[in-house]
Amino acid sequence: MRITSGLVKGYKLKIPPGDRVKPAQSIVRQAIFNIIGEFVKEARVLDLFAGSGSLGIEALSRGAAWCDFVDKDKKCAEVIKENLVNTRFEDKAKVYTMKAKTFIQRPDKGEALDKVDFIFLSPPYAQGVDLELLKKLAKISKSRGLVIFEHAKETEVPAEIDSLKLLDQRTYGAATVSFLQKG
Repeated sequence: MRITSGLVKGYKLKIPPGDRVKPAQSIVRQAIFNIIGEFVKEARVLDLFAGSGSLGIEALSRGAAWCDFVDKDKKCAEVIKENLVNTRFEDKAKVYTMKAKTFIQRPDKGEALDKVDFIFLSPPYAQGVDLELLKKLAKISKSRGLVIFEHAKETEVPAEIDSLKLLDQRTYGAATVSFLQKG
């Protein structure tokens, strides 16, 4: 899997071993970034269920100012750190080895997290919609910030979750990407 655009276009990312991680396909990443366009420049990004870090690293490659990567799997965290070093983005990111909900609930994250412009959410498809997690993301997202949720196309996403409103959905094969904006 390669970065599709920006400073490190063409860089081949390492993927965590095993079959538990399914990185966002290039076509899905390209589509996401074609939609959010230039707004990613200088943005603060959060990549939850980060896996290989492909979405966050793509954002950094396209000019994001900062990205926090969160994955509970130690092997994934190690691969993300290696990918960050190899792309020379290690000074624009931090990797956390913990569950997404644990990260969001940490008291020391409160101030930094209320300034998040884009939240990439790519949990295992079998998880479906975690309404509790989405409600927490609504609280930490910047006003007009986007939660970009990749899920199985069969997954039903409510039109409104707290202050998040479903703006758009795009389907690419077995994956659907839902764009939820904080209003």
